[in-house]
Amino acid sequence: MILDKYISDLLYRYDCVIVPGFGGFIANKVSAENISSQHKFLPPSKEIAFNKNLDQSDGLLANYIMKAKKISYSHAIEIIDKAVEKWNIDLEEDNTFEIKNVGSFRLNGERNIVFSSDNSVNYLTDSYGLSKFTSIAVKRDSFISPNVKKLQLDNDFSSVNIGRKIVRYAAVLIPLIALGALSYYHNDDISIYSEASINPIITQPVLVQPKVAEEIVEKKEETKVIVPVEVKDLAPVPEVTKILKYHVISGAFSKESNANKIIKRLSDKGVDSEVIGRTRGGLYLVSYDSFEKLSEARKFLTKIKSNENLEGWILKKYFK
Repeated sequence: MILDKYISDLLYRYDCVIVPGFGGFIANKVSAENISSQHKFLPPSKEIAFNKNLDQSDGLLANYIMKAKKISYSHAIEIIDKAVEKWNIDLEEDNTFEIKNVGSFRLNGERNIVFSSDNSVNYLTDSYGLSKFTSIAVKRDSFISPNVKKLQLDNDFSSVNIGRKIVRYAAVLIPLIALGALSYYHNDDISIYSEASINPIITQPVLVQPKVAEEIVEKKEETKVIVPVEVKDLAPVPEVTKILKYHVISGAFSKESNANKIIKRLSDKGVDSEVIGRTRGGLYLVSYDSFEKLSEARKFLTKIKSNENLEGWILKKYFK
């Protein structure tokens, strides 16, 4: 179709591409996913969503067509208007139409537009060269441990061998010990006799035992000194700031006055909202609320859709 290529090209570079008079396409970054039950790996990508409330022109699509086809801005606007007119006719007649590489549209029973994104194209440039793949399940053979027979020794046989070795060692050691003892006592008798025969005063050997001095060790108790420490006032611990990066968006507007009108309209309904920042294209983002976790944002979006009958979408971005 006429605008398919231009919308697809811009989704690679920008997070929001608006088709004036029809709606806007929002690209949210999705992390890599491992589906273990299916042995499937999905690389990081951009998830494309559609919001029909983003129908105010921000000039991005028209300027891109103008430069690509080298035509005037007004001519580019005419091309967009014709494409939107044809889409609306297709929806009325066939209840469906498709934008190549972006997604398809259909009307449900309540005549509301339902968008289904085309996941065959990954618009995240950081994942260039990565593709989803399915691995083959690995079959592992069960291991059967072999039966190992333990060798049991005969107790009688082992005890007999040990007893024989003890008797053999005893037969050698006992005579050696006896000879040593006899030679020790024999030498003492000879020395005593010879000394007595030379010096008649010495009749028997005198054994002198050294005096053992007893040492008294006095233990001194250690004295512990307690030094008072001056306690100064401690600085208060700073509170941890939560990073609110998931925002439930009501709409994006090229003029701040339009954003303020939506905020006032929601306030009249009792719904709080605020402008949290601007996109790269300069759009003012009106947010219902911001959350730290994606699960909290999804829960809040479901709540306002069912209770307040409001439309919205989730934007993942950190605003300082």
